[in-house]
Amino acid sequence: MIKASSDGNPSRRIPPFVVVLRSERLAMETLPDALPFQTMEVDDWDSVLSKLSSFRPGCLLVDFDTERESTIERIRSFAAQGIRFSIIGVTVDRSRKTLYQALRNGFIDLVPRPLETRNLVESVEEAFEVD
Repeated sequence: MIKASSDGNPSRRIPPFVVVLRSERLAMETLPDALPFQTMEVDDWDSVLSKLSSFRPGCLLVDFDTERESTIERIRSFAAQGIRFSIIGVTVDRSRKTLYQALRNGFIDLVPRPLETRNLVESVEEAFEVD
């Protein structure tokens, strides 16, 4: 993709992408239609690491309600090895306590379920800026 830069000279822009870690409640088919970024689904954490280890900007979308503690432990394990991802959690729990827990453990944001296009796009764009 070629994108015009602010000074009028064209520059290459690498398109960012979202990796969706499949769970019982989160999968490609549960995302809103017509998202303005590429998405890909994976079934396990090894695949997450493989996909997000590229030089493309990207972020991880995970279910923050199902297996929350094991998700946090996995993220801490990666962080201990110096591996960091831009992570967005999906949750039905909109409490401050839950948001604080997510942010304290490396999440960029939590988006409420049911997923709305605007909320998801805003969070993903923020994650892309961080990545």
